Amino acid sequence: MSKRSKALRYYRSYKPQSALRKLFLYLLRLIVVVFLLYQIVSIFFIQVYTRNNQNGETERYIASPLIYGPELPLFNYRFPAFRSPGRGDLAAAAYNPDRSSSWYTIILNSFSRFFTFNRLSIFDDRNPYYGSRYQLFRVIGVPGDTVKLENFRVKIKSSDSNYFIDEFEAIQDEYVIQVPEQGDFVSAELPFSGNQPEMVLKKGEYLLVPDNRTGLAASVHWKSTEFSRIKARVMLSFWPGFSLL
Repeated sequence: MSKRSKALRYYRSYKPQSALRKLFLYLLRLIVVVFLLYQIVSIFFIQVYTRNNQNGETERYIASPLIYGPELPLFNYRFPAFRSPGRGDLAAAAYNPDRSSSWYTIILNSFSRFFTFNRLSIFDDRNPYYGSRYQLFRVIGVPGDTVKLENFRVKIKSSDSNYFIDEFEAIQDEYVIQVPEQGDFVSAELPFSGNQPEMVLKKGEYLLVPDNRTGLAASVHWKSTEFSRIKARVMLSFWPGFSLL
């Protein structure tokens, strides 16, 4: 075979790409890059959560999974934490530990939330009581504590103490709790009275309660939370006002 026939063998015709095709490929690559950056930032560094205050207004918070250890949902792997949850932390936690998601659910929900600015999920993973899979809770008790509820306020006895103290005395941070009004006729022994029995927190268990204490009237919500369900620590509030937490 001559040198000329070999050159013709590898000859390929060249057709310039149209401007529309170039724009499409550029936008496609840009979307892929932005989506991957969004996933890295949301998994490791920044997550946004919302909750309603006592006036019915929506509050928005920024939380960081990096504090308690980021988690790779597809691989069921969690990185080491910088520190454990402490009393007074406002943390994002999964309410229902039995509600796991398959790999395709995680991927499709990630795409839908990315393109709808976190407003829509293809597969509904919300909790019927709280309205979302992840909610904001206040860390009140840590492993080794004995806790109980009196008139919707948590009493804490640490592992090195013989006495219970009020949660505000133990935490010494400013936060506002919402307590439902109770009539004088409500006895402490009656259901929904705002009183719950003593509970000892074992290793890896925490007491997480919402600042709205109405739900604690039901005994089903008076329970410990495993560390594996605590996802991120809230760092700041940026709506309706800005404040560091």
